[in-house]
Amino acid sequence: MPNHFRKFLVQSAVISGVLYVVWALLFFLIPGSYLSPALPVMIPFFFVVTAGVYYIMLQSAANRFPRFVNSFMMMTFGKILLYVVAIMIYVLLNKADAFPFVAAFFILYLIFTVYEVTAFLRDTKSMGRN
Repeated sequence: MPNHFRKFLVQSAVISGVLYVVWALLFFLIPGSYLSPALPVMIPFFFVVTAGVYYIMLQSAANRFPRFVNSFMMMTFGKILLYVVAIMIYVLLNKADAFPFVAAFFILYLIFTVYEVTAFLRDTKSMGRN
């Protein structure tokens, strides 16, 4: 399991680096009103949340299947609740930046979630659980 998590962290860091490069390019190519100023902070936020959830899910994959399903459902609910609370707080405090923030948040959510799911399926398959 440590090798799976280490590999996940490295690949997540690469994805985060690529996202920073894309952000830098967009920063110079499109008007600032279309980019949320919170975007540079959102990338590490997603990195940390995704890594934490992935680590816990990887540990719970070693348990019996019903216990794993319970852990998976609780982690998914907790993650979504955290994301909704983060969006609500930011939008309430920064109404002018609401649309760019929510759009960027959704894009980052999709990128990190797709990577998390594919990596988890790949790693649990190699661990002998599917």
